[in-house]
Order: sequence, then structure tokens, then C-alpha cells
Amino acid sequence: MLTLSLLLLQSVATPTSGRVEAPDASIIVNGSSLDATRQAVERCFAEQCPPDREIRATLRYANQQFLAGQYDAARRTIGRSRHRNNRYAKRYPELVSDLARADVTLSTMVGRPQFAFSASLDAVSALKSGLPVVDPKIMMQRLELGDQFARQGRLEAAAEIYDEVAKQGRDINNYAVEGHALYRSAVLFSTVASVNSLYRYRARRAVSRLADRTEPEFAPFRDGLVLLESRLKVLSAKPSQRAAALASVPKTGLTEPVLLSEPFVDFNRPGLSTTGTASTGAEWADVSFWVKPDGTVDDVQVEQTSSVPPGGWLPLKLRAVADRRYAPIQQSDGPGVYRVERFSMVYNMVRPTGALVPIRSSHGRLLTTSLSSSYQAKKVPVQ
Repeated sequence: MLTLSLLLLQSVATPTSGRVEAPDASIIVNGSSLDATRQAVERCFAEQCPPDREIRATLRYANQQFLAGQYDAARRTIGRSRHRNNRYAKRYPELVSDLARADVTLSTMVGRPQFAFSASLDAVSALKSGLPVVDPKIMMQRLELGDQFARQGRLEAAAEIYDEVAKQGRDINNYAVEGHALYRSAVLFSTVASVNSLYRYRARRAVSRLADRTEPEFAPFRDGLVLLESRLKVLSAKPSQRAAALASVPKTGLTEPVLLSEPFVDFNRPGLSTTGTASTGAEWADVSFWVKPDGTVDDVQVEQTSSVPPGGWLPLKLRAVADRRYAPIQQSDGPGVYRVERFSMVYNMVRPTGALVPIRSSHGRLLTTSLSSSYQAKKVPVQ
């Protein structure tokens, strides 16, 4: 199994974790914020507000629908706005691109990966409509498109995009763009090489392209390579060797958690109950925990769940979260770092051989969304 989720988990060097971040730490998941944002959109329609105001209002409303677990409704909200406002991409390239990026996330959450990929293309096209061709925003959005290729297993297509963007960043002396691109390539091939020896040469080459860069601007990416190597060692270690592998993780001065290991759970094993279906809605749970300075996890709590009670996967996931290990955090005092993650069981729409109508797959995927900024942080963990 290719653990391409590393592309999302190595937050030291990635511009975003690939997980959905709520925009404001003051947001609390509740009905009033959902109603307020809905009313703001309705007022915008009534006043015939300009496209940029409508898009911003729509994004805030869809975000609250997402937080409330209304994935299908949020996707419809975004879809209607895209239909109205795509034609304004030249005037508002970043806002129209943001709508497409939101569609990527929401299409994924409702089990429509093919639409997520299409929206990824649209997000790049919107930026190209109104920004100079050498704008770093276009380059960074292309990297997200490369990530979509990687998640589909289209490794060469992903690598081609990463290489092109690295060259573009180098040509304009933008170390950040080049570093992000080189790091993604190193993660991709190192991860694949850990399960397929045929890719070892590609992995060594990808790693050396970044490790050999001595400019200070590349230091965070070189630290990312150190953690990548440590993570792969932990993943490949035998149970009896895992503690030693974790103890050997070097200190890098991190102040934010970077996940190194989590016990594998087969959420599609026979006998494991699930309750969410295409008709009953999504299963999800918001789970809070503290990452202690030594990288262990404490005080795992379920904050709220979907109206459809999560199935047998939730107790298994809670135990797996409790057994996570993160890279050590540099913190002089304090309990560590507070985190909230939403786990959503998603069933993709698939088209069986010979069928004309797609159906919901019986095999679910557990997707993770970071919601840390959507909850008020606790001051101290439960003792």
C-alpha cells in the first residue's frame, strides 16, 4: 500500500497540510454561526452585491455548512456560486480559484474524486486567467494539482508537475516555490521506494536534489527530509524495533506537531459496523487531543459526532490516535499542543463494470480534517 498520505502529513515543508483549516480561531461549531453566514448570503443576493462580496459570503457559509457536517449542502452552495461566478475569473482570479479549491475538498468528502480532480484543474485555470504567468500563486496551485495526481497513483504525472514548478521557481529565484516542489518530489518517490525497490534510485535522486541545496532558505525543507526519513524508518520497523526507531528521531526545533506513526487499522474488515450510507448521510466525529512535548498523545476526547452515529470504526480510531507518536516538540513549558481533528467515513461513488448508473462503494475511506482553529483551545489537559 502506498502511503501517499505523507504528502499531507509532513507539515514542516508543505504550505498547507491538505486538510481543511477553519479560517478563524474564534469560530465555534454551532448553529448560530451557520445561520449568520446563511443570512449574509441571502442579504447579498437581495442587494445584488458584486461578485467578490458574494464569493466571500458563499465561502464563509459553505465553511460553516462543512463544519456542521452538511457536506452535500456545502458542495451545492459552492457549485451554485461557481456557476454564477466562474466568468469573473479574469477580474477575481484568486476568489474564483478559492471556489474551485473548496469544491476539491467537498467533492472528496462526498465521495466524488473525479469531480475533485476536475476542480483542481479549474483552480489553476482561474488563476491563470487573471494573474501573470510567473505569479508564484499559480505555481503553488499547480503543486496541489500534482498532489491530486499522486493520490490517484499517477506518479509520473505528479513528478512532471513537481519538476516543472521547481524549474519555474528556480528561474524566478523563488526559493519557497522551488523548495516546496523539490520536497514533494522527495516525499513521493521516497514513500513509493519504501514499498517498491524499483523506485530507490528515483528516491535517492529526488532527495539529493533538495539535500544538496545549502542556501538558508532551504533549511525547513532539509529538516523535512530528516523527519521523512525518520517516519519511513518507524513505518518499516518491526514491532520490537519501533521504540528504538522512535527514540532515534533527531530534534529539529519544531514547535508544531509532525506525525511519525499511528497504528494501522483496516476499517473495511469483515464484521466492522458502519451506519452511514448514501441515504442516511455521512458519519463523522470531531476528536480532540494534546500532543505532549515528547511526542506522545494525551487526553483523547470526542467533542461531537454526526447525527448518524459513527459505526464501529470510531473506537478503533480513538485507540489509534491515542497510540500516535509525533516528532518531539520544542517547548520550554506547558502541556504541549492542542489538536482537534474530524474523521469522516466516506464511500466513493463507483461505476461497476457494465453498469450505467454509479453506486456507492461498500468500502469506506476514513478522511482527516484539521479543525484545531475551530475550537477554543483548552488551557490544560485533563490530569
